[in-house]
Amino acid sequence: MDNRITFFDRVAKSKDKLTKKQLKLAEFIMRNYKTAVFLSSIELGEQVDTSEATVIRLANALGYLGYTDLIKDIQSYIKEEITTIDKLENLGNIYKDKSILDEVLKNNSLMIKSLKKYIRQDDIEKITEDMSKYKRIVIVGFESSAGLAEYIGYNLVRMAQNVEVVTHNYGNIFNLINNVDDRTFVIVISFPRYSNKVVKLARLFKNKDAKTFVVTDSEMSPLIKYGDYSITIPVHDNYISNLDVSVAVITLFQGIMLQYGAINYNQVKKKLKDLEEFNKDYEMFFINE
Repeated sequence: MDNRITFFDRVAKSKDKLTKKQLKLAEFIMRNYKTAVFLSSIELGEQVDTSEATVIRLANALGYLGYTDLIKDIQSYIKEEITTIDKLENLGNIYKDKSILDEVLKNNSLMIKSLKKYIRQDDIEKITEDMSKYKRIVIVGFESSAGLAEYIGYNLVRMAQNVEVVTHNYGNIFNLINNVDDRTFVIVISFPRYSNKVVKLARLFKNKDAKTFVVTDSEMSPLIKYGDYSITIPVHDNYISNLDVSVAVITLFQGIMLQYGAINYNQVKKKLKDLEEFNKDYEMFFINE
């Protein structure tokens, strides 16, 4: 954790100035902060038999702009330590009396719409043009980002000349590091909780002079300092797993791959033609006779 003033610090500093109700509420949050962040101000008040107004007054008494500001501060504090089990235990609270499918569709729709806030066409063009200059592309994703890395690699290998996907199933990491150099373009994908392996690899890639493109959740991510390029996709306030950001990451890379195809049209056309011939020769797909 960094040295910023946390919710816990604020409570300790203001403890003598809080009312009994505010102190009771603050103590409840401190004991249950991993679950409290998933509650609305009304729901939090109900947990200690107090009103929403008391919740808001507590936030103001601690120096926050409001309840949302308080919750965001705690979310920032726990983002790196909250476990998958913690998130799963809150699934029932988040989707209580709601249609899970409707909520997923709504959240995914909001996630895609919000991409315009974080991604500019100029950035896509700059990253893709630079990526086109490199002889080798390495895509890295561990833990819950591994599936995203595999998906991106599956599609990009049909367009670029030399693509390699590195996940927890990868074999000889030493050979990978040894062969990375200034002719390598590395794509690193990681969201909280950040894989320590990915952070270490990103540092090694940087030291080997590879050009690195980082996709993560915020400027506070430990990966940011290793990226020549970075795009941040904030996780949903109530996110349960990286499933919540996967739709945004896939959408981002759909744009990147289409841009890559436009820039490298002749190369991609030849690759796809060769692939079709391979599929035909080896009867890769079922044909209804």
